[in-house]
Amino acid sequence: MRLAEGKILETVGQVQCRVFFGGYSYLGRFHVLRGDVPLILGMEFLTSAHPHIDFKNKKVVYYVGSKRFDLPTCDIGCVDEHV
Repeated sequence: MRLAEGKILETVGQVQCRVFFGGYSYLGRFHVLRGDVPLILGMEFLTSAHPHIDFKNKKVVYYVGSKRFDLPTCDIGCVDEHV
């Protein structure tokens, strides 16, 4: 699988599961990647949830009605430089 920054990681399977972000839950299909990689919410999530992405401040916010959910983010390059 090619990540947004161009890095390629081996896919070893797929799962469908529900993930929770505070009080928000999302049922989705996820690729299982080889290596120490955090959960990546990809195009399937982005096209169904339409979150607000603040690239400058590296924040992802999702609203359900007036309720705000700040989703966790990370810099993939800082997770594991050896993958």
